[in-house]
Amino acid sequence: MFRPTPLDAVRAYTRESSPLCFTTDIEWAPDWAIRDLFTLADEHGVPLTPFLTHRSEYLASRFGVRDFVSRSDVGLHPNFLPGSTHGATVDEVIASTKALWPDAVSFRSHCFYDDTRMIRRMAESGFRYDSNLFAFLQPMLAPLLTVAQTVRLPVFWEDDVHSGLGLPWDFDGLRAAFEGPGLKIVNIHPLRVALNIPTEEFAESHRRLGAEANVDARSERHTGKGTRTFLEELFAHATSGGRSPVRLRGLYEEAVDRGIGTLDGPA
Repeated sequence: MFRPTPLDAVRAYTRESSPLCFTTDIEWAPDWAIRDLFTLADEHGVPLTPFLTHRSEYLASRFGVRDFVSRSDVGLHPNFLPGSTHGATVDEVIASTKALWPDAVSFRSHCFYDDTRMIRRMAESGFRYDSNLFAFLQPMLAPLLTVAQTVRLPVFWEDDVHSGLGLPWDFDGLRAAFEGPGLKIVNIHPLRVALNIPTEEFAESHRRLGAEANVDARSERHTGKGTRTFLEELFAHATSGGRSPVRLRGLYEEAVDRGIGTLDGPA
């Protein structure tokens, strides 16, 4: 039986600012860029939830030896779009990405692709929550209950959209938005951080570096303000004044505690 979300559970998110939560769509990035991003997060003491598109030796080593709860922090980034290398059907895409990380119980689709049939198949395959909705700088974001009775945690800020809109890489200009009420889930991409991408023109001219798995191209990093410098400001904000960033799984468990969905997933 479908369990509607209690009104009070949503009200809580409209009245308080959640701690920052950092996630990364691996986006077929080479391991040198993935390692660079996680090293930066470690330097700031920030937990980072990855969504996998492919096998990464670095992430397999980093997360694979941990207990089940920690391994299940790793999510999947399936590509359901036409021409996907993950498969030609929903079931093929689920099977091929699930094989990358069998313990995964969360996902975010490539380009935030979404439809009700896919959500139901993901739930039937063991997924309990996702971060498959994007609302750029939208205040008062709250977890949602999907048609499959899984929990959806919307993304608040993403690096490529910020760049695509031509916004300045200045956190102070967005401080009020980040301190307002609602979920504050951040999504970043390893290659954009490693190269400190400042504009979409720069990203396009350096796209080739994503396919060069054995070439560490950090020497081509932009030296001014860009994705990486902004992320460093976000990390500093997330850990200042007694703040502590949270894992995506923690936000899911908090939502369940407040009455949005269940830990067991679909009824």
